[in-house]
Amino acid sequence: MNNTLPIWVGLALLTPAIQAATPDTPPLSGDQQDACSAILCLSSTLGGRLAECVPPLRRYFSIQLKYWADTVSARRGFLEQCPTDMAGRDAYLSALAAGAGRCDAATLNRELLLSQTVQVCSGSGRYQTCQPVAQFQIGNRLPAYCQTYVNHPYTDLSLRYVGTPKWQTAKDFRLHPAGQWVD
Repeated sequence: MNNTLPIWVGLALLTPAIQAATPDTPPLSGDQQDACSAILCLSSTLGGRLAECVPPLRRYFSIQLKYWADTVSARRGFLEQCPTDMAGRDAYLSALAAGAGRCDAATLNRELLLSQTVQVCSGSGRYQTCQPVAQFQIGNRLPAYCQTYVNHPYTDLSLRYVGTPKWQTAKDFRLHPAGQWVD
């Protein structure tokens, strides 16, 4: 379990870093405001459900290039437009760019789905018959990009694996997976 940080604490940490030191500086707008809003929204489990997060998250997730590595780089570039000097900024923005949108329970349950085919035999001798049977399980190891994102002290994501990974027939797996990711 990671140390969670509620979004209001994240706001308290980021707001002074985002605001300029002089009173003459105008408030954030445009790309800078969208980038800072996206950082806050991506850092919280509530972010996807807040109306204020819809425009910056839509803009963030609309950044899609041909190759995934280029998409991550472009999204990180977008987030870097937020003028903040928070500690560990580079590592955090990298974690957000690589993990956001890929480290939720639904995506992990889909992406970490494993399958195998085994022969199930009955009878003996020349009366033995074998049938191929598909088996499924969901892996319980977070990809590295998710470990960094989910366990970062600035996020309050509550992702966890419930149960144990166990090979199951398709019918049993559909009815009740032995282990799966939950938010």
